[in-house]
Amino acid sequence: MRIMRLAAIVTFGVAALMVNARAVPARAEPIRIVAFGGSSTYGKGVDRQDTYPAQLERALRAKGHDVTVANAGVNGDTTTDALSRFDKAVPAGTKIVILEFGLNDRFANTNPDTIRANLDALMTKLDARQIPTLFIGYAGSSGLETLAEKHNAKFMTLGFPGANDPKYRISGDPQQLRTGIAHYNRQGYEMIVGKMTPVVEELISRVAH
Repeated sequence: MRIMRLAAIVTFGVAALMVNARAVPARAEPIRIVAFGGSSTYGKGVDRQDTYPAQLERALRAKGHDVTVANAGVNGDTTTDALSRFDKAVPAGTKIVILEFGLNDRFANTNPDTIRANLDALMTKLDARQIPTLFIGYAGSSGLETLAEKHNAKFMTLGFPGANDPKYRISGDPQQLRTGIAHYNRQGYEMIVGKMTPVVEELISRVAH
C-alpha cells in the first residue's frame, strides 16, 4: 500500500511538471539583423563599439527591442564582392538586412548600369528569402530609390544635415586625399544611427510576432 501511494505521488508530480512545462512559453530568439556593406558599415578607423552596427544594436535595445546587429562590412567591398560572399554574410536565421554598397564601385569607375544590376541581384536574393531590407543609397546616384521601391525596401542615405562638418569625420583619413570624402567618426555614426533607428523599427514591426 505504501509503495502504491508513493508511486501515485511520483506520477502526480511528473504530470504537474509536464503541465507547467507546457504552460511556460519558449523564450523567443533575438531578432537577427545583419549590416552588410563596405567600409562605412565596417567602420573603418573607429573602435568596434563605435561602428554604426554596434551603436544601432545599443539604441534598439535601449528602446526595448530584443535584437542583435551583426557587422558584415568589409573595407573596399564592391557590389560584385557582395554577391560572391552573400551566403556567408547573410546566414540562416537573418531577419533583417541593412544593405550598403555601391560607393566603392563608383570610385572604381564601374558602369552605373552594372552597379544597379548588382544591387538589384542582391535585393532579389533577399526577396527570395523574405528578408526585409533597409537599402543605403549614396548621394549623386539616380534610380536607387526607385530600385528600393521595386523590392519593397526602405531607403535612406548615410547623409544628414551637417554631415560634411569635420567634427563628424576622421581627420587624416587617406580616403579624403583620393576621393574628397572622409569616413565618419563615432559622432558621425551616432548621427546616422539616430536617423536610422526609426526606419529599422519599422522593419522590426514586419518580422516581430
